[in-house]
Amino acid sequence: MTLREHEALAVLDSAVDRIRRAVTGVVHEAPTTLLEAMRAAATYRERSLLAAAQSHLLLHKDALIATFGESLRQRIKSDLAGTGPNDEPQLDRQATDWSAIGLVGEEKVQEDISFGRIGEFISYDCEPELRELSGFISGLLRHGSADPDRNPLRGAVIGWAMHTAIEKVTSDVSVDRTLSKQIGIMVAA
Repeated sequence: MTLREHEALAVLDSAVDRIRRAVTGVVHEAPTTLLEAMRAAATYRERSLLAAAQSHLLLHKDALIATFGESLRQRIKSDLAGTGPNDEPQLDRQATDWSAIGLVGEEKVQEDISFGRIGEFISYDCEPELRELSGFISGLLRHGSADPDRNPLRGAVIGWAMHTAIEKVTSDVSVDRTLSKQIGIMVAA
């Protein structure tokens, strides 16, 4: 590994630590935000979902933070190596073949929607910052030009890591969705 690659990895590692610290603050603040949302909820069902998410988060916030950091590092490492999150080679994205959509399990579609939503919250609310970061990272990794899709710190990667962490600490789909929505909004803010 060259000196340039070591420098790039050190910068990325520092960025991951900063992201993890920001997420730690959000996760510690989330129970209060969930309580406020509970108080403002219009229906009993909504209040129950928010209460379940809050109590689950209070019990598992340390595990969530640790899993998030580990998942983020793993995903960045696989992105830099040119493989997907499960060490599968990344394929170029092609247009969706609507006739093949029935072959994808409903759980996979819900999972993609969930972490995609977190990534969209981050990408939308932090667009100027991510554009600037993308230019910096592309120069650091010698991509030739600023390519947001090759930025290992893009919103979708952070969303994937957050969803993976939430999914590992929850077994209830409704709690998973509630936490994904609430934490995703808070991370993006």
